[in-house]
Amino acid sequence: SCCVFDGVIRCSTNFTGDSSYCGGIVGYGYIDSDSYNKFAVSISENDNDGIIQGSGKYVGGIAGATEGNKYSGYVHSFSFSSCNNKKNITGDNYTGGIVGYGNYVDEVSACTNSGDITGGNYVGGFAGYTGTDTVMKLLENANTITGKAYIGGIAGSTGKLINCTNNGNIISSGVVVENSVNVACVGGIAGFSESVEKCTNNAEINVSSNGCYVAGIVGKMHANSSTVVKQCKNFGSITAKGNYIAGIVGYIYLNSDSYSKFTVDICENENDGIITSTGSYVGGIVGAAEGNKYSSYIHSFTIYNCTNYKDVSGSNYVGGILGYGDYVIKDDSIWLTNYNSGIIHGSNSGLLYGYLKN
Repeated sequence: SCCVFDGVIRCSTNFTGDSSYCGGIVGYGYIDSDSYNKFAVSISENDNDGIIQGSGKYVGGIAGATEGNKYSGYVHSFSFSSCNNKKNITGDNYTGGIVGYGNYVDEVSACTNSGDITGGNYVGGFAGYTGTDTVMKLLENANTITGKAYIGGIAGSTGKLINCTNNGNIISSGVVVENSVNVACVGGIAGFSESVEKCTNNAEINVSSNGCYVAGIVGKMHANSSTVVKQCKNFGSITAKGNYIAGIVGYIYLNSDSYSKFTVDICENENDGIITSTGSYVGGIVGAAEGNKYSSYIHSFTIYNCTNYKDVSGSNYVGGILGYGDYVIKDDSIWLTNYNSGIIHGSNSGLLYGYLKN
């Protein structure tokens, strides 16, 4: 803790040929514990004021990579707090302003990034990648984030996001192929996450590839019974070519095997950025939301008190609030709490939603 780096680090790759493990304070930190107690190693009050340049994976302003472990059900993790990156960071995959790659990271909180972050896949203002058990909160990014796929102003991929702000432009120029689909996963806050609330994007998002899942807040979300999408705001214009594009969340889905009925709330969100895509499933708030039915138990979405102020353009299934929905609550008394004042362009389009299936 309380360390400052203000020089220049240039890292080549290691003997495997693709990893740099390059960080301003920690190159690679790991825990190999057989303790029957849960604990977290705190990395706090550290600043990077130096230039970090890695030619391979795992590059970060504070740490290149950290890996905790799990022993007999007990998690031994890392946490980052009150750390600041002030200079430009360059790497390949897994590049972040604070940590490039973090496995078993409890929390990243109260940090700032004011350097441009440039990498390949999994690039973020604070983390390129963390597991879905991570909470990222009270973070603010000021600078441009550039990469290929899984790109975000806060994180490329993470768990839960609370009270985060992005002020830097997001530029994506590539895809990864997953199940024969070209995936971009780009968001003003995160490319991928499981929950998001009280987050704001103030910058432009530009995706030059034909990749899917792009949004002002989170590109793609895998929801569960504790997921919320609440009180988020996008003010940046979004330009993309693929499917599942939106002001708040490009694509959110449930794949639950729970024997209990539940609904995930998408509420009190606002979009004030023009959305333009040549693809389908485009919405002012959500591009597409798909719940599921397991046995006889329905796991659904409820969208209410959301507002879109700007024009939304797409090819097919385009809506001022939602492009396409499956297992989304249809009740008019709920839908009419939403408001759209933008002009909607596309086939199967509507002022509030394009198409609702179940």
